[in-house]
Amino acid sequence: MTTVVANLMVADVEKSVAFYRDRLGFDVVTRVPTEGEVLGDNEPDQPIIFANIKLGSGELMLQSRQSFSDEAPGVDPDDAPSATMSVYLRVENLDSLIESLGDSVIKPAKVSWYGMREVWALDPDGYLLTLGQPEGAPPV
Repeated sequence: MTTVVANLMVADVEKSVAFYRDRLGFDVVTRVPTEGEVLGDNEPDQPIIFANIKLGSGELMLQSRQSFSDEAPGVDPDDAPSATMSVYLRVENLDSLIESLGDSVIKPAKVSWYGMREVWALDPDGYLLTLGQPEGAPPV
């Protein structure tokens, strides 16, 4: 195994791309309007079914309900996106991200026992995001 990349089923790929790009600073690597077609981030806007976004060395894939259900056995396109996990983002600019996230923040910043200052937020589909920045030396 070389890397782990989460693929999130989302209701509106463009809305999710805008959230992660504009509020959290992700770069858009790939946008796909239909199967087999790839657009760059600067090409004309059109409805997309998939996007690959990147922050540092971490990546996320965002895939429309219909496209996701077409590929994943047992997933109903009428199901609302959901998860029983969180995406943890290690960041260097937590205060500015908190400001950018605005009312998406559901748990204010707090320093954990393991030395990370963390805030919890929800993305447009309700996925739980934990953003953490080191605060002092890690525990021994």
